[in-house]
Amino acid sequence: MSIRVSAAPHPTGLKHRAALAVRRDWQLWILLLPALAFFIVFCYFPMYGVQIAFRDYKAAFGITGSKWVGLKYFEKFFSSYYCGRMFMNTFLLNAFGLLFGFPIPILLAIMLNQLNRKHFKGFAQTAIYVPHFISTVMLAGMIYLFFSPANGIINHLITAAGGKSIYFIPSEK
Repeated sequence: MSIRVSAAPHPTGLKHRAALAVRRDWQLWILLLPALAFFIVFCYFPMYGVQIAFRDYKAAFGITGSKWVGLKYFEKFFSSYYCGRMFMNTFLLNAFGLLFGFPIPILLAIMLNQLNRKHFKGFAQTAIYVPHFISTVMLAGMIYLFFSPANGIINHLITAAGGKSIYFIPSEK
């Protein structure tokens, strides 16, 4: 008579496979942590504040202490006089943004690529892209300095060529 001893059944459940995957590829899971933390902090935590749209929010009571009003403010917005105009303006702004903001930069890039003069091409690219990296206040100040009637570089070039100084940016009183 022989006694048969069988080994314990190998666990094949989902928990066991997940634990095995984590144990086997722990370095990859550690690499995943910063991306996971990013999405939690910048995508999921802000969702807590979405409930302000459904509450009569008072800063003194906080988000959860303010009274729940449901869809009251949405009904108020959609029944307002200017609701249709606001939707149409939003639609038109986005449509024109797509119409002009998509093909024109591509055409401009193709035209710049066709320029043969390397220095002019570099200057044109810089002149086009620099405003995107400088704040509006700084850009307005630079434009004012360039076109200043007393000591702007543009007026210096005009007077050096024999012309008269031009007031490009008149100030109204």
